[in-house]
Amino acid sequence: VLVVGCVAQAEGDLLLKKEKYIDAVIGPQSYQNIPQILQKIKKRKNKLNLTNFDVIEKFDKLNDIREQSLTTSREIVRECSKSIRSIHRNDEVSAKEHIENARKKLENLKSISSDVSEISYAGYVLDAEREFVEAVMFYTFEVSGYIEPFNKFNVHPSSYIQGIGDTIGE
Repeated sequence: VLVVGCVAQAEGDLLLKKEKYIDAVIGPQSYQNIPQILQKIKKRKNKLNLTNFDVIEKFDKLNDIREQSLTTSREIVRECSKSIRSIHRNDEVSAKEHIENARKKLENLKSISSDVSEISYAGYVLDAEREFVEAVMFYTFEVSGYIEPFNKFNVHPSSYIQGIGDTIGE
């Protein structure tokens, strides 16, 4: 049993001493680590109090991830824009190259931000996904005449839907 949140953080030691069924107490700063915490609990039999954290280290790491993901998101949008322009110029080869570049960058973006929900669901990340969907949809429709289904993308559902909407404008 995990107890999580700001109250858990305030009452962590007391909760662990008082309630024998609690395996761990987790503060809000550790939500992104819950899968790893569950693994630790399985390996160890003692209780965990994870309510204290190094603020500087946490936010320095978060800032580094944010900077990397923001840069990568911009690169994805640029590659997608180049792909769409290439399609308008009937340059399918160049369009496909830009889509593949964007795909690799999107995989990298997912890797960078996967453990940090406040970044993986940030607007700029979802925008990059949306632009990727738009570029792929436009390319596929112009070259092959069909629309790629959602399961071909590793994106948030809202990014897929908005990408389809943006494709219509092309």
